[in-house]
Amino acid sequence: MEYRILMSRARAYLRVNADTQHPLHLEIKRQKGNRLKRGKSWMGQAEDCIEQVCTLEDIDPGEEWIPVPRAIATSFSVCIELDKECRQHNPLVVEAEVQALISENASEHDVIIYTDGSVIRHVRSSWAFTAQVGGDVVKEDSGGFAVTTSSLTMEIMAVTKAMIWLESQTFIHACFLSDSMSMLRKIETGWARRHWIESLGRSKLTKISFIFVPGHAGVRGNERADRLAGMAAVQSGRAMDQADIINSLRERGRVHDSRNSGESTTLTRLQ
Repeated sequence: MEYRILMSRARAYLRVNADTQHPLHLEIKRQKGNRLKRGKSWMGQAEDCIEQVCTLEDIDPGEEWIPVPRAIATSFSVCIELDKECRQHNPLVVEAEVQALISENASEHDVIIYTDGSVIRHVRSSWAFTAQVGGDVVKEDSGGFAVTTSSLTMEIMAVTKAMIWLESQTFIHACFLSDSMSMLRKIETGWARRHWIESLGRSKLTKISFIFVPGHAGVRGNERADRLAGMAAVQSGRAMDQADIINSLRERGRVHDSRNSGESTTLTRLQ
């Protein structure tokens, strides 16, 4: 029960962290003192709970997903014409279908970016992207973390890292190819990551296209991004989204409850 209370406080803390207009937002990460008699404040207890799975510095303040501003709404487009059943087709046929979609949605001078995220539970989470122009690779990058996140989190990070790279480039149109249906469906409904919007404003980009490609179906760019993610070096830094933090805390809570249950059973038998 006590751990569930801490979990609810952690959720409330993360909501305050996401809402920059919240009256308590300025208290985030400030030094928390102890109240006489009552002990540490609920925010201090929430921070102690969260720090079991990540440092407070690794939590990004502000909303993660925001509605795409109306002024740039036409800058984003999503193409979902293939489906996961394509994995059962001949890889050469799938590759040809993907290349046809690229031709329909981009020109030969546009940058084509394949992204991928990889997660091995309790071992590592990693991301990667490979960027091509006219069939030639112009940039590749990857990174990993010694924590468990969702595959969606790592896929998002791959796009975020690619967008940061694009800030220093002269491309006006970037075409992303991803096997994350969850991410593309979210974008399709008019939402985007706050960091993407910020990078868009700092770049020369006027259009960003997203195309769904089935994973592990023999699509060369996707397979390359998958290999890069698998080989990525583990690094420090911000890895978890807020949902990952809650999921990690929930898992710790289950372990905590299981241990307490086991101890209670042992004591009962001894009595």
